Amino acid sequence: MITDLFFLFTTIAIPTVLGYLAVKSILLNERWPLLVELSISFGLGVGILVLLMFYFNILGLAFSYINILLVVFVAGLILFILYQHIKYSNNSFIDNDDNDTLPFGKMARSRDNEKKHSRLRSYISFFIGLNILTIVWIAMNVPISAWDALATIAFKAKIFYFEKGIPSLELLPHRTYPLLTPLLETWTSFNIGRWDDQLIKIFFPAGLISFLIISYYFLKLLTNKTYALCGIALLLSSNLFFLHATTAYRDSFLLYYNCSAIMFLILWSKYTKTNLLILSSMFASIATFVKLEGTAFMAVYFFVFFVILFFNRKDTAKKKLQLTLIYILPILLCCFSFHIYKSVHGLGISTDGKANLKLSLKNLLLLKNVFRSYSYDLFHSANWGLIWSTFLICFFLYSKRLKRKDVLLTLISIFCFFVLYTLVAIFTENYLWIAGNLKETGRSRLLLHFYPLGVFFITLITFPNPFKYDK
Repeated sequence: MITDLFFLFTTIAIPTVLGYLAVKSILLNERWPLLVELSISFGLGVGILVLLMFYFNILGLAFSYINILLVVFVAGLILFILYQHIKYSNNSFIDNDDNDTLPFGKMARSRDNEKKHSRLRSYISFFIGLNILTIVWIAMNVPISAWDALATIAFKAKIFYFEKGIPSLELLPHRTYPLLTPLLETWTSFNIGRWDDQLIKIFFPAGLISFLIISYYFLKLLTNKTYALCGIALLLSSNLFFLHATTAYRDSFLLYYNCSAIMFLILWSKYTKTNLLILSSMFASIATFVKLEGTAFMAVYFFVFFVILFFNRKDTAKKKLQLTLIYILPILLCCFSFHIYKSVHGLGISTDGKANLKLSLKNLLLLKNVFRSYSYDLFHSANWGLIWSTFLICFFLYSKRLKRKDVLLTLISIFCFFVLYTLVAIFTENYLWIAGNLKETGRSRLLLHFYPLGVFFITLITFPNPFKYDK
């Protein structure tokens, strides 16, 4: 038992250290709260780890604990040298508008009455802590049992573990799907020295905790401590969000990377720090390696980015071009490297026909069914509680606050995801999973990918007049 706990700790710690070196290379001399730095490090480290496993296996490196550890060590050494070079270089491409760190503490405290809400925060913190402990217990004590978790993830991971590598994609089930979660389970198995249907789920509750911490500090930067805690409590109030944190589905990781990318974009629009833009780009890049939907999400990321850039009157055209390249190139590189790898094996984007286009004006007649399907899931199912009803109430009740940049960008992002999935429903074969006969199994999982943005919108728009605190 103690041995397993130690190896589970190293399973999480190794990619986190790798990610920490990447984070320090991006933040340079900025000091963020340790919890948020470690949470971001976890996300980046996980992405870097699985991409290294993927790329080096293509080059012929067999999977083993020693081989993976060696690759991670070399990558960490390169990141450390890069950090030292950038830190002491006068020509760093990470050119922030100011040298101050983000106001994690001072501004948040100035918005909060410490004594007035201390008891409320204690109750909310207890609720959050109880939910997290329950999720961790369920995740680590119940073996993988859900069909997709077995068929599309664990089965592949087990093959990778025993075959010591990724076999030809044609031999795999769901062979066009990105490989982040199977490779994570493979890495866990090499770390603990065996295949275990329970312990390989360790990254899912760890990812939840990391996401909650990032979300808390995001909300705290834009509101205050009390509102941020309320936002996290609202997140955990969703039955579906809770469920996916305990199962081994890919959707929880897509939610993690997708919403984190949007959060860093919104923060970049407010604080104009290039390191925030880079973090958004890296999380968006990793999202494309989680599920095929991540490829489609590039349209949302790029649209929101260009909206922010368009209304940025301060930067020159040359600076905007530089920012565009910094943001877009890593996402395209990560995304298309996997699709090129699939094409080399004679595979398209998807082998089940889901990506096939059906361009016809007749398809617009399906819009009514799509909207009805959304309405049922958002307001009549047990997936979200009262979150989306509250979203609508807040939208109309506080409509004057929509002019706030953070509120508006969150709303634009939500709208873009709905538009994207609507277009996918009416112009591809995915209508079946969104509004057709299989909608009960697919629709809610698609909405889960951006569900936290709805909670963020509620939290931000109900916060009264933050501008008087801005300097």
